[in-house]
Amino acid sequence: MHEWSLTVPVAKLDDEQQIVTGWALILTDAQGRSVVDSQGDMIAVAELEKAAHELVLSGGAGKTDDMHERFGVGDVVESLVVTAEKRKALGLGDGPDGWAVTMKIRDAKTWADVKAGRKLELSIYGSARRTDA
Repeated sequence: MHEWSLTVPVAKLDDEQQIVTGWALILTDAQGRSVVDSQGDMIAVAELEKAAHELVLSGGAGKTDDMHERFGVGDVVESLVVTAEKRKALGLGDGPDGWAVTMKIRDAKTWADVKAGRKLELSIYGSARRTDA
C-alpha cells in the first residue's frame, strides 16, 4: 500500500463560496490517447471510479491538502468521473476522460493564496496498491 496524491489545477474559482473546480486526474486526452500522471502511473477507468466513489462515500472531508505540506485544508464537495459514455449520456460532446472535482477551501491562508494566484493547484490524498499491468 502506498500513499497517493492527485494534483488539481484550479480551473474555476467561486470567491463567495470559497470553492475551486478542476481536473483531479485525466485518463485520456480529447483524442482518446492515454495520459501518464505526474508519478508515471496510469489507472483504468474502473479503478478510478472505485476510488472516486470511495472518496464520496467517506464524505470527502479533509481530503484536500496544500501540495503535501498542510493536510485537511478543505473538503471535496463534488466529484464526477467523466467517460465517453457519460459525456454522451449528458450531451457534453468530445473531451478528455478523467476525474473532475470541486473543493471547498476552509483554510484562510490556502484560500488567500488561491485567490491571489499563488496557489494554482491543490491535492487529494489517499492510499493505493501499485501493480504492474
